[in-house]
Amino acid sequence: MLFCIGRYVSRYTWEVNGGKRLVRIDDDIKTRLTKLYEKRNELFSEIKETVISKAHLRTPVSNKRERQKNTPTPRKPKIRRLLPFNSPEVRAAPIDKPPAERSILPHEKEPWIKRLDQSSTNDASTQTKTYHEKDFDVKIMAKYGSSHRSSIISDPTQQAICKAMLNGRMSFVHHIMKSDQYKQAVLQEVCKHIHKEICEICRKEENQLHYHTEIADWESLLHYLKGKATVTVRLLQSVLLKDASEQEVKGHKVISLCTGFSVFLYSRNHTLSRLQYTIGLLLDQCGATKEAISILHDLGFSVSPSALHRKKRDIVLKQEERIDNTVARYVSERRDVMTCEKIIKDYEDTTYQLTEKVEGPIQSPRIPVCNMHCTLLSNGCGAQLNAFTTLELWDCSRTAFSSTKLSSEVTFSMNYRNMHTTSAMQKPETVVFDTRVNKVSNTETLNSSGNQENLVAYLKKKMLRRKDNPCIPIEILGDNVDILITPANMTSDRQRKSWHWFLLLATQKRIIDQELPTNKPVADIETISSCVFFPSKVEILDFQRNIQFHVARILSNFIGELKSFEKLLPNYIPHPQIEKTSQKSVFINCDLIDESENSSDGMIRIMQRVHSLAVPFIDGTVEKVVLGGDVLTNERAMSAQQAMRNNESSYEKLLGVIHRPEGLHRQMNFLMSVYQEFYKEESSSDGGSLYQLRNLINRRNVSGAEQVTKDFRSHMNFVVDAMSGYVVAAFMSLHSMNDMDDKPGSFPLFSLMNENQKTDWLYDQADLVMDVLGVKDTAYIDELNENIKQLDIDCNKLCEMKSATGFQCALCDKHYVTEGHFRNHLKKKHQWQFHESTLTKRSDSVVSSFIRMALLLVDSCDAYRMGDGERCLRNAKFEWMYAGALGHTKYKLWLWRYIAYIVAILSPKESFEYKWNICQNLMGGVDQNIPNDNCVELQIKKIKSQLNTQGSNKSFNSAKVVTMSTQVIDNMKQKLMQVNNTVRAGRKRPQVDKSVDIGRIAECVL
Repeated sequence: MLFCIGRYVSRYTWEVNGGKRLVRIDDDIKTRLTKLYEKRNELFSEIKETVISKAHLRTPVSNKRERQKNTPTPRKPKIRRLLPFNSPEVRAAPIDKPPAERSILPHEKEPWIKRLDQSSTNDASTQTKTYHEKDFDVKIMAKYGSSHRSSIISDPTQQAICKAMLNGRMSFVHHIMKSDQYKQAVLQEVCKHIHKEICEICRKEENQLHYHTEIADWESLLHYLKGKATVTVRLLQSVLLKDASEQEVKGHKVISLCTGFSVFLYSRNHTLSRLQYTIGLLLDQCGATKEAISILHDLGFSVSPSALHRKKRDIVLKQEERIDNTVARYVSERRDVMTCEKIIKDYEDTTYQLTEKVEGPIQSPRIPVCNMHCTLLSNGCGAQLNAFTTLELWDCSRTAFSSTKLSSEVTFSMNYRNMHTTSAMQKPETVVFDTRVNKVSNTETLNSSGNQENLVAYLKKKMLRRKDNPCIPIEILGDNVDILITPANMTSDRQRKSWHWFLLLATQKRIIDQELPTNKPVADIETISSCVFFPSKVEILDFQRNIQFHVARILSNFIGELKSFEKLLPNYIPHPQIEKTSQKSVFINCDLIDESENSSDGMIRIMQRVHSLAVPFIDGTVEKVVLGGDVLTNERAMSAQQAMRNNESSYEKLLGVIHRPEGLHRQMNFLMSVYQEFYKEESSSDGGSLYQLRNLINRRNVSGAEQVTKDFRSHMNFVVDAMSGYVVAAFMSLHSMNDMDDKPGSFPLFSLMNENQKTDWLYDQADLVMDVLGVKDTAYIDELNENIKQLDIDCNKLCEMKSATGFQCALCDKHYVTEGHFRNHLKKKHQWQFHESTLTKRSDSVVSSFIRMALLLVDSCDAYRMGDGERCLRNAKFEWMYAGALGHTKYKLWLWRYIAYIVAILSPKESFEYKWNICQNLMGGVDQNIPNDNCVELQIKKIKSQLNTQGSNKSFNSAKVVTMSTQVIDNMKQKLMQVNNTVRAGRKRPQVDKSVDIGRIAECVL
């Protein structure tokens, strides 16, 4: 008890500058002292009885309390006040005790109680005290159960620590770090704790920094790190983010914190290389050399090039999984549907034939087991029928049917009656296949009427469900990849290496229609009217409206007074499928084939690979898919099909593809026709010719038809600029303008017109310009259509009298082998009059022909940019006519096939999808579509750019790895940019002011 009193008094003795607080607790101290006196007396009485003597404890008082006074003014000595020992208690009235009861404590005096009564006006928070000498000593006692140890602390640092701890402050850590001795101990303990945290992170296999993971969310990664290494993250946060609080750690600060942690951990454990792998793959994708990646690897920011090469093998497996989830899934689903349709059709045909029999008992229809793959009727898997899907049925039935008798037979547990024994047939609850049998089951057991009928009913329901959620159909795109390696030191043994590979790319159709029929073609190609290959009157009017829009936009761009009209015009020409074409496309690099399309044998192998990859088939019957590419690829693919005509099945004949010439090469061919017709070097002295205009505006990147395929954009821009110059010149001529910025008096007062009136006026001006340039003259197409109709009538009359061996005259029964002799017979003997096509000769100007072809080219490019399949089909008819007039036989033939596929050969569903899925949208947006073959060209460009970083080490294997990994890395890059909120580069090229060039062209042609 004396120890408690001494500690209590000592604490109040150590209090410094607590005047205000003493005033509040003065009365409480007196009350406590009174209670302590009572307890002290009781304790001493007990001690006397037990005859135990203990030394009294008291805080030693330092003798060095006096300080030197440096001021002449005498000051009162400062009185040290007691520190509060614990919180105040309920006050009690003080009780005076006689001096006899207080004489037990030695050396105790009364004045210190009086000092407590003295109030102080000094605030402790405003007082500053500098200790020049040791002011006090501290005695501490540690109890260990029944024993205890005590020690007096004289070290100033330890005293400051004890004082801060008694005051309940956290500043004692600050005092600890002031001493080198304690600082080293603290740092050693912190390092030990950090080492423990890092070992725990490195030990976990499910670590989010492991190399086989991907960075998807920085917030989750930081949360994981805080949970596993709290102290380490806190230290890094103080280093990287200065004084940022927990709430401020967001955005790029989170990325910086996770990045710093990843760099530190990679130096300790190379398996924790999640960030380093990501950086290395991005560097390799963006064209960094091995030397640059090796330097960053040494700095700890990236993995080594060899590690990247090994990592790409795993990425190839991911790409193969994507192919399985899209291409292989579609093929498998379609094969299941074809299998079910064949089972249902065979069952219904057999049932129909049995019902037609008049005599004999009705036998149960038996589904024939043909040379197709095993279906549900011969799978032998143990499962419930109502839990099956057609995909599961197919997977369980991959083994071909064998006629060998099996030792074990399939047994069924049927919960229904036979339909021949009772009229009321119950539906089966379960059909259980015995799991002990092989995958090929006994056909005799399967061919029961009840089993077959219920099975067919189940398959029909399953097919109806499949139609509600079908797998997205695909198309195949392809083009050749040509690599040329020229050695620096060429010898007779080291010559140029020319590699020719073929890239296969699968794309999902964005525009489909499941309601259209697929059982028959749109029309019979042999009897269809030839007029469908020519533009109709409706299509001509639509084409003229589109041209009017393009001319109006040219006028609003370059005529000074009409530039305010630009915002009145729509941004694009709409079409019915614009919402779907604005969605981002899904395309996958499927394979790189080590075959050249230049050889017939190589093209056959390429076609076989296409069939094995993407063509659904069953029992030799195929379901066709579209194969898109340039005209040369389509021509070689068709040659490969003709070379395989002698095979038996459609699958072996390679008839599972539908050819389609794609848009980029189609635009190139038509632009080449424009240059071949109008760009002549000998016309350099003719004012207004393309060659003269090229020199006028100094377009050095324009070289003629030979360079169109190598530099399409520059040649296309020059044709558009020349056409725009002629349009502006025609408008200036109509309004007698000397310059594009003139304001003629023939203009109406635009301030008095509303927006609709202004737009109508602008379209009227565009219509006048079209009349001046001779673009609206389409009478020759109408005359051509009339001639075609008459020729079709004559051909239909002759076809009615055509036989297998020739022509049989219906009037005189005379037989002719050739059509020419038969025509002469009808003319001479029966006075038939056949139509002779006579076209009116027209003197069309060169300018009108050039403007018409240039506007057609501009509209076709705009149609592909918008993904307008209907407009592309209409413009193909005009291009087909121009190809025939210019003598481009191959181009004309493929345009005819493109039109024939849509209007006759394909079914309505296939025709609709063939016409509209002509573009790919890489980024998403209304006018961001590009032709399919342009998408393939971009992928080939990426592959070549990465192969160039390999130098002379490139090979087919490395090219295939690049092909199968480039898309996965691109997706990783896009996700990382999205997570980091990285500013994306501009999607469009900057607008260039061409007013000067257009003005010079307009002045030249006026």
